[in-house]
Amino acid sequence: ANFAARKRAGFVEHPLWVTRYHADEHYATGAYPNQGPAGQGLPAYSGDEDLKDQDVVLWVSAGLTHIPDIEQYPVMNTESLQVFRLTPYGFFRRNPALDLMR
Repeated sequence: ANFAARKRAGFVEHPLWVTRYHADEHYATGAYPNQGPAGQGLPAYSGDEDLKDQDVVLWVSAGLTHIPDIEQYPVMNTESLQVFRLTPYGFFRRNPALDLMR
């Protein structure tokens, strides 16, 4: 954890993060990923806040081509695309498109 890039790229510690929604938290690396202080971004966002009955944000640490790891920060190589897909289950009681023609 003494590696300088690892301190700035704390988002690579976990491939999936869940935090409470805050309007000013836009980026997994914090506001200034290359020049900002260590510990900003997801490590700072993921405090001890209660998530029950709150709006949450699901953060997935994946690049456009692969899931990054610390050895690749800040210059990423390319690999084959890994697909991440979220599919709701039980979101509707039935297909909402059935009422379109009424």
